Amino acid sequence: MNRLRFPEILFLSLLIYIFFIIPPLTVPYDEGRVLFSRLSFPFQALISFLVFIVLYIFRKHIFKESYENTSKKKQPFAGVFCFLISFGSLLFISAILQLISGKVSSGGSLEVLSPEGIEWVYLCLSFVFQGFNEEVLYRFYLPESGNYFIRLIDKKRKKTVKAESQTETAQGTEQSTSLSVDQKNVPVIFLISETVYALIFAFSHRYLGFFAVLNAFFAHCVLRWSFCKCRNIYVTSLAHIIYNFFSLLCFLYV
Repeated sequence: MNRLRFPEILFLSLLIYIFFIIPPLTVPYDEGRVLFSRLSFPFQALISFLVFIVLYIFRKHIFKESYENTSKKKQPFAGVFCFLISFGSLLFISAILQLISGKVSSGGSLEVLSPEGIEWVYLCLSFVFQGFNEEVLYRFYLPESGNYFIRLIDKKRKKTVKAESQTETAQGTEQSTSLSVDQKNVPVIFLISETVYALIFAFSHRYLGFFAVLNAFFAHCVLRWSFCKCRNIYVTSLAHIIYNFFSLLCFLYV
């Protein structure tokens, strides 16, 4: 299977935005929302799970970079390290924000109902599917596709500048200088794009309220760092899934 070309990646990204990224952003906050009120088998999450696991398996055919776990070579405990740092950071951030929200909030809050019987199985499956889906979507595909387009634009700009410098030798020094100056802006563009992706993930949780948006923003930063560090989506997915389940238990029994 050959690597996808630019038009194909652009079309794939458009589909992902339409079906997976935009819908959560349109869900409004409802102060009277009851979570886990009617649990059933998460068919929709399962379908998304199958889509995203195929997307991740064929990642090499979408982007040129390899996302194999680097721990296989020089860092055998990189995955364990990233998991512990990620999970610990998620718990710490959540605890701080819960403490602040408890002192600041004076209105109502979301109600969480305790699952019963088979509903626990459905809930666990939902957490597994959704955790993995969000990791592939927000920690892998969204930022990596954005970075792909940024690199592509920068590469085309360099070719244009190089072509102009070759045809206009009299202005060669000036063109080279402008290239080096523009090159300094590339890391800034990457930083801005990463911030935008974090905000997209954060506001996809706005239906849970203001502090959930803050928590999601910082959680994205932690999990994205973890993925960039170990290049293993299964590590960040595990941290995400266990954190969500742990948070639910705290809501119900603490």
